[in-house]
Amino acid sequence: MRVCGIDPGLTGGITFIEGNEVSAERTPIKTIKGKKFLNLVGIVDRIKIFNPDKVFIEKQQSMPRQGVASTFKTGFNYGLYVGCLIALDVEYLEVSPRKWKKDLNVSADKDLARARAGYLLPQAAHCWELKCEDGVAESALIAYWGLNCGQEP
Repeated sequence: MRVCGIDPGLTGGITFIEGNEVSAERTPIKTIKGKKFLNLVGIVDRIKIFNPDKVFIEKQQSMPRQGVASTFKTGFNYGLYVGCLIALDVEYLEVSPRKWKKDLNVSADKDLARARAGYLLPQAAHCWELKCEDGVAESALIAYWGLNCGQEP
């Protein structure tokens, strides 16, 4: 089974796993007039190339003490991802951060999430060596969750 895991933020990541092969990278970004946006062409190209059987995407929601602008931006990016998946007719499943983190014993600490991803997927640990690549590690963990913890969140 070929799966994709997505941490949908601008600093997130996208990971594809098939067997022991792991392809993990930062979310493709495009800068327009000094502002960063998801590079939808890059995202669609990757999904088409890897052609996953199923995509697991971290469900986004507003958080306490999160600003209105931040909440809007998070929802906007999440909606773009879901729109791409629907347009490509790719089967996807939303999973809450609480669910996949609990199932994989991952704390909220980003460094510990990178370490856990390296433990579970050592063949790809080089993809999230840098502190700023925690979103890549989380996308890998989401894909790993999809493969190993059941299809129903």
